[in-house]
Amino acid sequence: MLDDKKLYSFQEAGFQVFRKDGKTKLVKGRCEVHLSAVEGSLMMAIPVVRIQRQGQLPARVTEYLTDRNAAHGGPGRFEIEGGMIWYRAFARPDDRPEAVAEGTVSAVEKIGPKILNLLK
Repeated sequence: MLDDKKLYSFQEAGFQVFRKDGKTKLVKGRCEVHLSAVEGSLMMAIPVVRIQRQGQLPARVTEYLTDRNAAHGGPGRFEIEGGMIWYRAFARPDDRPEAVAEGTVSAVEKIGPKILNLLK
């Protein structure tokens, strides 16, 4: 799923590619995009913010994330897992994965600061 040609396309799009222990991570700006193959698709996950108190988010944050997910304002959706807010998107086989990665980074760069402000 993550052949050299696909990894090169990410580099051409301005991402740094890191491979370690069988895992692949892209970095662009302040965003890390973790890649994994899931059922014929490529899942891209960006850790947005660590939750200080496990599982205890203010209602305004969960409402905001729910509204953002319902608005479909990007290629993915926000999810809460393992004490972290993540932004996850899938690149299907007919998608250009570098374009989906660009969309995930763009969504997090736009929405991430708002989430941080809501957590204050």
